[in-house]
Amino acid sequence: MSREEIFAKLKEILVFADSRYEAAAEACTEATRVREDLGLNSAGMLYVMIAMEETFGRIFDDASVGSFSTIGDIIDWIRERRP
Repeated sequence: MSREEIFAKLKEILVFADSRYEAAAEACTEATRVREDLGLNSAGMLYVMIAMEETFGRIFDDASVGSFSTIGDIIDWIRERRP
């Protein structure tokens, strides 16, 4: 899956997680900060993480999730762990 495809799926997940993220998802880039710019709290991040696991077939551990600062970090992590 290309970076662009992963990025598009992540934006879909954000909107599906909470419709309040729709505007933020449309405006986000790979440099968008997950917590600061998108406003994801712990519960929101957990929901997004579960959706990412189902969508991308990767299991995220706590250490991985804690290291994600930007959307680009998530894309890199997913691409590095291809099934």
